[in-house]
Amino acid sequence: MNDFAPVHLLKSALPYILLATGASVDNAAIGVSLGISKLSFSLFLNGTVGACNALGTLVSSHCGAYMKGLSPEFTLGIAGVIFFYLGAREIRSWYTSRQSPLLRVVPKRLLVYLAATTTLNNLACGFAGGAAGLDPMNLSASVLVVSVILMSLGHMLGNKLGRASKVDSRLISGGIFVLLACFSFLEILDWGAAAPQ
Repeated sequence: MNDFAPVHLLKSALPYILLATGASVDNAAIGVSLGISKLSFSLFLNGTVGACNALGTLVSSHCGAYMKGLSPEFTLGIAGVIFFYLGAREIRSWYTSRQSPLLRVVPKRLLVYLAATTTLNNLACGFAGGAAGLDPMNLSASVLVVSVILMSLGHMLGNKLGRASKVDSRLISGGIFVLLACFSFLEILDWGAAAPQ
């Protein structure tokens, strides 16, 4: 019986890991964007964004468990608009040959932008997990760990890409944010299609 304990543990943890990874892909993309832009990246920034994501997931998964009919389209839409705004500003700064707005943002304000957009995105994860019957504490802990890991890996990749790429970092960074906005809007269509008629 003990031989199957690791398999059982993996089976029970897999839904949490997959949902947390799906909800944290934007963290990896933001990490890449920050790395390409050569923005400073601290454990405090990463940990705070991860903790906000986990808290948002915890609250929304409790809501999802009690209000299975509630849809997260609104929060996904807000996240999409903010991602689009950040991307459009980066691309505009490239087009007008100005300094990247991300480099001009006060670190505290950047932290608020990143925590808000990624947490709004994670609310959908929490609703889905709660509606599926996943334990809110385990799900939010998974989101915290996966979010921090993916954002760190994304930043390391972004640093390497930024040094190797001949394309302007503002264009790449802006493109990543616009793609994140598109994915948020596509998720809204997914949620709408999956809603019971």
